[in-house]
Amino acid sequence: MDIVLIGAGGRMGHSLRQVIDEQGDQLVGAVAATPDKLNIVAPCADRLTPTMLQAEVLIDFSTPQGTEQTIETLEQAPNALAYVVGTTGLSEQTQERLKNLARRHAVLYTANTSIGITVMKALATQAAKMLPGYDIDIGEMHHSRKVDAPSGTALTLGDAVAQARGAQNTGSTDRAGTRKENTIGYAVMRGGTVAGEHTVVFSGPYERLEIIHRAQDRTIFARGALRAAAWLLQNPPGFYEMNDVLGVARTP
Repeated sequence: MDIVLIGAGGRMGHSLRQVIDEQGDQLVGAVAATPDKLNIVAPCADRLTPTMLQAEVLIDFSTPQGTEQTIETLEQAPNALAYVVGTTGLSEQTQERLKNLARRHAVLYTANTSIGITVMKALATQAAKMLPGYDIDIGEMHHSRKVDAPSGTALTLGDAVAQARGAQNTGSTDRAGTRKENTIGYAVMRGGTVAGEHTVVFSGPYERLEIIHRAQDRTIFARGALRAAAWLLQNPPGFYEMNDVLGVARTP
């Protein structure tokens, strides 16, 4: 694949560059806030250029502002591209713009490109349906420099189990006093160099079920993103998620 990487200077950008090279794909362009510091052969800039728009696929792990800038460019692009978006913290308005963009481009948007997290989400959704009345909590831990909290993945897991249960997804880490019924609780930790850990806990009378995913290396997200990119190239314009890549039913 001919790939343009947006957010090439970040942690995920570094992992993607590594895996792209390992898998024999071609990095034909890179977008970063400080492109002069990337030290790569591919053309670099602080925004998409007309030449970069000739690539097959864009992979975006930048910032909400960076993704909004990319959407604006693609809305005016003369040709359709595959576009994988792994940027977290996107507003509802930006997500709606992605859906509109998907009328002409093949777009996959996800808070987490890990194959394991995709399976975890499906399992947690089924458990929420099968364990009525159980309290549901979501715990997550990431490295100390992560900005958003709870993580986009934690909120996505919360949305899935809340919709399956018909519960209220508060998305809050604050909870004083006794627990409110039919809500999703969150616990957030930040420290060290943790790539990502997520736990969905179902607590019932005298028993507890936990579904846990631990990312041991950031390259799992890069490999998932490249798998998603290859899948997009084989499919028509539309708005997709990782469940579609794995061929399993979408969670709510």
